[in-house]
Amino acid sequence: MTAYDYDLLIIGGGPGGVAAAKLGALRGLHVGLVADDNLLGYGLSGAYKSKAMYEMAREYITFHRRWNIDPLASGVSFADISNTNMAQAEELRQVYVRQFEEIGIPIIQGYGRFVDPHTVEVGGKAVTGGHVVIATGTRPRLLPNMEMDGRHVLTSDEIVLLDRPIQSLLVLGAGVIGCEFAAIFAAFGVDVTLVDTRERILPLEDADIAALLTRSFTDLKVTVRGNARCKGVEIVGDRVRTDLGDGAPVETDAVLLAIGRVPNTRGLNVEAAGVALNDWSYIPVNDNLQTNVPHIYAVGDVGQRASTLDLALVHVAEAEGRHAATHILQRADKHLSTRHVPFIIFSLPMVAGAGLSEMDARAKLGEVRVGKFANCRNHRAHAQRARTGFVKLIVGPEGDDRVYGARGVGDGVDSIVGEVSMMIEHELPYTYLLDSIHAHPSLSESLQGAARIIAGHATPYLEGEETVYEIGDI
Repeated sequence: MTAYDYDLLIIGGGPGGVAAAKLGALRGLHVGLVADDNLLGYGLSGAYKSKAMYEMAREYITFHRRWNIDPLASGVSFADISNTNMAQAEELRQVYVRQFEEIGIPIIQGYGRFVDPHTVEVGGKAVTGGHVVIATGTRPRLLPNMEMDGRHVLTSDEIVLLDRPIQSLLVLGAGVIGCEFAAIFAAFGVDVTLVDTRERILPLEDADIAALLTRSFTDLKVTVRGNARCKGVEIVGDRVRTDLGDGAPVETDAVLLAIGRVPNTRGLNVEAAGVALNDWSYIPVNDNLQTNVPHIYAVGDVGQRASTLDLALVHVAEAEGRHAATHILQRADKHLSTRHVPFIIFSLPMVAGAGLSEMDARAKLGEVRVGKFANCRNHRAHAQRARTGFVKLIVGPEGDDRVYGARGVGDGVDSIVGEVSMMIEHELPYTYLLDSIHAHPSLSESLQGAARIIAGHATPYLEGEETVYEIGDI
């Protein structure tokens, strides 16, 4: 029998790799983790820091817009925000380092490169694993011939480290990342222009959510420009000049490029291990996260399953890491499903959901039933002066009471997604919500209200009801 250095060798210290390492070690595997100094990867350096910025922006807009208090009367210090962010991220990283020490997982410092299917070279030294998990994540997608200096023209990796004052920001890309940062910086008083090649923001979400968020962005004084394409970016002194191909260039203090991410497979030399890549350099995997080489797995953003709901999210990466470790231990009794995965978009207001959108549900299932409950009916939302938005519940056509999805837009709508995700995963009927007792006043009551509308136990949603109270309306 061949002896390997590790039962399980993991390449990449992002959320998926860390989750696989911890579970594998706790269940008796000898685990080694190949990682650079950036333990937890983008899950901490990007996702955590952007959410910390969001919380600051949310608190600021709450005091400033709803209660007429200006906690930042002296102005926003992005240097202070950056320093606080870095300190808090490092505190959290050290929590994981201590856990690894307690569990006995060595961190092999450096970048891994396959030599053969069981051997990885790290800093000139070869280490071997009986099973290997690739968890190298992704990096921001760049535009060709665009100068990225990390100060004037930035990606989501750099903007969370911004330490200089800016008065204006152009955001290229109106997907999740672009919308989140547009909201954050607009809340801090920066003049934001949000640009996308497509007609509307959040093009993969339902039109009513995109429309409401666009109205809220207008209230935040964000300029939204659809059907526009970047033709070129030029750094001129301390300003950035962007050509959108429709007249005079837009000049701003900074530009954020938020047009998606690409996999970190370059340099891994996966060919030496026989691992296949697809046309976009992702690693195709099956439902158990195995590559075409059965003892090699890929988890998190770098792997790609044949599923429209294979979402690039920290909690999905963690779930995949745990599932891969469980499968290696031969204890996985079912495939990992993502059809119920909850998500949160940290915009202002927040967007959250689980399962299918209304748009996708109608395309897949036909005449689904949708209950839409305006948050202006919710007592907690009134108490918070956060009455904009709605929650909608999506269930099957007549005769099929199963919950297929939910979407919400408004402050605190993330409170509904865990409950909905559980219902989708276990194929529970929406009727369970009708007489269940939800705490009052709570935002989760909006979910119950949506269920009662479907059942005919409550008055239907009125078109435009959610816009009765706008964000700044006192």
